[in-house]
Amino acid sequence: MTKSRYDCPAEDCRAGSARQSEISPAYYETIPAEARSKIDTYREANRGPLMRCSYCACVYLQLATRNVMLGWLDSGVSGQHWEETTGWERMTRTPR
Repeated sequence: MTKSRYDCPAEDCRAGSARQSEISPAYYETIPAEARSKIDTYREANRGPLMRCSYCACVYLQLATRNVMLGWLDSGVSGQHWEETTGWERMTRTPR
């Protein structure tokens, strides 16, 4: 199955674009401060909306050419907490 850039980027998620929405500031605050600091630094260098899939709870940054998975927030599978993915920090570009 080929995914569009508006679909969830998680490999095992089949949710389409209708299940994706931008994270509200209040919900974003539920992510631990240390993780938010890393995400904010990444977002500063890579502008794009911070999205969440309501099906699998994947949180990602929607960029012009790709979606970068950051973690899962309040997943029905892993529980009501933040679970960070690995490797996305190394993809940070230098802010201009």
